Amino acid sequence: MKTIFWPVFILTWSLVLSGLWIIQPNEAPASLLEFIFVGIIVVFFALGVYFGYNRFRNKQQGFPEDDEMSKKITQKAAALSFYIGVFLWVILIYIQSHTTIGLNWILASGMIGMALTFIISWSILSIGRIKFEQ
Repeated sequence: MKTIFWPVFILTWSLVLSGLWIIQPNEAPASLLEFIFVGIIVVFFALGVYFGYNRFRNKQQGFPEDDEMSKKITQKAAALSFYIGVFLWVILIYIQSHTTIGLNWILASGMIGMALTFIISWSILSIGRIKFEQ
């Protein structure tokens, strides 16, 4: 149960804080880009709830929480997404230094980009298209 609580807790707070970011009383009305960012975060929240529900259901059926293959897939996906994330941040820093885009947009784009790279790399590895070294 402890392994289910923290992901759902973090996802819930990220959703709440994103909503507060959109509904700022002293700011101008929310732009389309802000709604797109919040929509992406809502999709991440839904995925987190789905995976949390599956983990909870598997635990009640008596299956182990993590096996060796899922740990290895997660570890390889994290390594790959970190490697891609470094290049993403370099590109975003370059874009920020040559345009007038605000720093908060760069940070939000970077964090969402890192989450997307992890999800994509985890999906590709879990489907089994990339072979594991023995």
